[in-house]
Amino acid sequence: MEKCSIKRFIGRVLSFKGRDVIAGSVAIVGLIWSIVCYVILFSASNTEQLYTWRHYFPHNSMDPFTQTMHGLNSLRDSANDTEIAIKTTLDVSSTQATVTEGDSLTVIYILGESYNKHHASIYGYPLPTTPNFEREVKSGNLFVFNDAVNTENYTSFMEKNIFSLNSIGAGEHWFDYPSFATVFKHAGYDVWMWDMQRDFMTKRLYTITVNAYLYNDEMKKLSYTACNEKRYGYDGGLVTSFFREKTPGKYNLVILHFMGQHIAYFQRFPKSETVFTADDILRTDKYLNKNKKGIIAQYDNATRYNDAVMKQVFDHYRNKNAVLLYMSDHGEEIYDYRDYRGRQVSYKPTPGQLRNQNETPFLVWCSDAYKKSHPDIVKRLQSSLDRPFMTDIVGHTLLALGQVKTPYYKAEHDVTSPQFKPVKRKVYGHYYYEDIMSAEKK
Repeated sequence: MEKCSIKRFIGRVLSFKGRDVIAGSVAIVGLIWSIVCYVILFSASNTEQLYTWRHYFPHNSMDPFTQTMHGLNSLRDSANDTEIAIKTTLDVSSTQATVTEGDSLTVIYILGESYNKHHASIYGYPLPTTPNFEREVKSGNLFVFNDAVNTENYTSFMEKNIFSLNSIGAGEHWFDYPSFATVFKHAGYDVWMWDMQRDFMTKRLYTITVNAYLYNDEMKKLSYTACNEKRYGYDGGLVTSFFREKTPGKYNLVILHFMGQHIAYFQRFPKSETVFTADDILRTDKYLNKNKKGIIAQYDNATRYNDAVMKQVFDHYRNKNAVLLYMSDHGEEIYDYRDYRGRQVSYKPTPGQLRNQNETPFLVWCSDAYKKSHPDIVKRLQSSLDRPFMTDIVGHTLLALGQVKTPYYKAEHDVTSPQFKPVKRKVYGHYYYEDIMSAEKK
């Protein structure tokens, strides 16, 4: 009996020591890992490196101290990015850029917001959310691209890469390439920048970092003829204001950045523009109640209002030599396949997330005068509608539509060019769209 008691006692001692050893080892490994993580964080010199770091440490998994350090480093790295980007912008003046269009020409670039293309009837949605788009397609003026994918689902990242002439798919960083607006202005265009989001939540980090680039004093001088100074309740007010206040020159690039379907959908359209109610949402998913169907209806009303604002723009330029490109920075989930709305910064995206948050509309509209003077471009548009591409390369397509000749233009990044080269589309820095979507089919 005594020997058994001694054995049990020794076993317990060893057991406790074993636990201590394991716990101590885990603590040491955790400490070393934390040190390594912070070293990598503090050594990041630009937001691309910081983004790679953040992939392994989602924001909602950080403790308050780490979140603070991440925020401070974001400001520092963003300043470094902007410094490089401004130097890149200054370099444009040393290059040759010309407009090969003999007649006057207006290029309109409209950047929408939070537009899930699967809520557009032009892409097959059952409610009539885009009657004006559909009318323009029937008249032969609007060309609808079917396979555009955004690499991210938040505005600040997309906006910098959309304006820059880099290609994420080619491994290029946005701050190493100039804005297409700068190149247009250098070529002789008047560039008008009317932005609904310039003063939206100005104290938030994402607005600060974007504005530090797009509205840097040097950037403004080299890239824009004028920018809006007023705030507007709705996108229609922004459009009306521009048409009323500005007299365009011979060559014009008009950039309109909408609020679109951003977050509070019911605030994105006037009440007088309400068309749909919860009763119009005929889906039978178990997780949908009347309140959620009402939110879907609000989103669809915002989408239809966006279509009405686009009619304003079409009608204004209908009798001019003009070409327009419309796209959105990203999509948005509105209870489309699960009980969720909004956007998730996902580090393991599912097909459903990509379909609704990263697939967006991409449209090109041509006035009759533009179609008549550029039948070659019309043919190129018609033949490129089903090409798979990423929307961050939009600047190269705009240069082609605007007849701008510049060494910055790359035909392999212009979705309308016969020399266009599709790339394997990378999303969220680490995943490939095709791989995720094809896995769903299997």
